[in-house]
Amino acid sequence: NSREAGSIVGGLFLKNFVEKAKWAHIDLAGPAINPKEWEWMPKGGTGFGVRLLVNYLENISES
Repeated sequence: NSREAGSIVGGLFLKNFVEKAKWAHIDLAGPAINPKEWEWMPKGGTGFGVRLLVNYLENISES
């Protein structure tokens, strides 16, 4: 299966390009697309993780 350990591989790849800056790899690819329509969510892009990132950035900008 080509998806095994995908997020850790992605994080390790990005680590090669970051030297001394603090960084984090947040894997949002899995829930990013909803393949079929549900009563509570339409088919397509979900926006998963956007609120998380906005709240985080707001919190660190206030400190």
